[in-house]
Amino acid sequence: MHEAAALERGSSEAGAPAMTRRRAIRVFAAAAGLPLMIAAVRASAPRPQLFRWQGQVLDDVAELTLWHSDAALCRRTILKVHAEIARYERIFSLYRPDSDISRLNAAGELRNPAPELRALVEESQRFGILSGGAFDISVQPLWRLFEAHFWSQTHVVADIVARAHETARRLVDFRRIETGASRIAFAVEGMGIKLNSASSPMPSPTSCVTKASSRPSSISASSAPWAPTRMAIPGASAFAMRR
Repeated sequence: MHEAAALERGSSEAGAPAMTRRRAIRVFAAAAGLPLMIAAVRASAPRPQLFRWQGQVLDDVAELTLWHSDAALCRRTILKVHAEIARYERIFSLYRPDSDISRLNAAGELRNPAPELRALVEESQRFGILSGGAFDISVQPLWRLFEAHFWSQTHVVADIVARAHETARRLVDFRRIETGASRIAFAVEGMGIKLNSASSPMPSPTSCVTKASSRPSSISASSAPWAPTRMAIPGASAFAMRR
């Protein structure tokens, strides 16, 4: 008996504890009870459910849907997303006169622009160069002309085709946008930018109207000029935001 005890003690000192009959019974009993413990935890855990938020994003309807069992986490996430949307609205919204882009279009200059605005303008200028001018964010004056003539009819022009070509020639040119860390400015008074095209390209300014048609061609009206923001939600089965 002393020899068996010494042998078991020697095995423990050499490495892992020896697997005695009593130890094996304990291990097997714990393993057998594990599925029951998991089932009990799952039964007591709150069931996942859908959490939805609807609101306006750049004058368009947006919806956020979360599938999760933690209601408090979903509420906090929705509040974070809403705050981020509001921040982007203050930068990019053409429907808010106090946004960065609206103040730039109105004054022709913006001091200390938001980094997101400056980065998107500079990237859009790069695409303008790569496309040989087919991609151009400075089409806002042309858009205003079309809106006043075709939709609101607040300023109907006798020869819209000629006026569109004249506006494009004088005010549409992404190369006349000056960008820097502390300032964005237009080289010509009356210029303006429209960053919808940064997510859904618009046709070139001169192709928006033709002599064969009295209405403009199809023009993008997407309301998402920024890259989508992704948030990690622990345990979430689905996370979607759609317009």
